[in-house]
Amino acid sequence: MASALPVLDDFELIERYTDQPARLPAELGSLLLRATGEAPIRYALVDLDERLQLSERWLALTPSCIVALAPGEPPLIYRRASVRGCATDRGLSCNTLRIELEGETAPLLARFTQRQRSAVERVVAALEGDTLEEHRGDDRAQADRSYAAEVVRPLRNAQALVSRSGLFIIARLLRYLLPYRRQLGLGLGAAALITLCMLVPPYLTGYLIDRVLRPAQAGALSTESAARLGWLCVGAMAAVYVLRRAAA
Repeated sequence: MASALPVLDDFELIERYTDQPARLPAELGSLLLRATGEAPIRYALVDLDERLQLSERWLALTPSCIVALAPGEPPLIYRRASVRGCATDRGLSCNTLRIELEGETAPLLARFTQRQRSAVERVVAALEGDTLEEHRGDDRAQADRSYAAEVVRPLRNAQALVSRSGLFIIARLLRYLLPYRRQLGLGLGAAALITLCMLVPPYLTGYLIDRVLRPAQAGALSTESAARLGWLCVGAMAAVYVLRRAAA
């Protein structure tokens, strides 16, 4: 089975198959650089607000800071050294990341959908890692590639699965029909009957022309026999029509 997705890079896949930005907007990246003096090494889109509605907020990690960004709002900046721990509450449609901070500072909360789960988890893993690691000068470009790769990972996995085994996908989908197997059997049987009924009229028409009308015109078949065969064919067509309507 051919792949369902064309060969596109990660950024093109996000733009084509999601309604979310493929990378941290340039204006927010510039704001982050001005506020911290550092480029992000990891970031993720936090796409749910406090009312669990879709939004555009970003959680960015620099070598020394964790920053919450949103268009038109001042950034919330916390030193990585002030982070005391991270915990994620996972749900079906909403995940909540809770970043505990030292002192009396309220925890930083980030709510996100399953689409951003992998990217957020990468940010958390880097946040809980070594804070003294060295970073290269192309951190922003690497952060863009890392974010895009995490967002499209489910798409890539689905693409690989479909490419590898189309029959497996079909079998998996057929499992959802098991509770309706009686209705499915009746429907398939009726469809097969309708198909057979559609083949009968052309056969009877050919039979009438070749075995009844022409022999009768040539005198090889009596008028009584031709009439009897003709009425039998007409009756068979009527029965097939009724059967087809019943199956439909």
